[in-house]
Amino acid sequence: MVISKKVRGQLLGDRELNITQIDVETFKGVVQLSGF
Repeated sequence: MVISKKVRGQLLGDRELNITQIDVETFKGVVQLSGF
């Protein structure tokens, strides 16, 4: 959960991304991004 929050926080800083359309999940220490 902590890793996912850090990644999401970094994505929020990028004005070119629509963060509401990106899902961030972590499984066994590996971050997976998905969305449109």
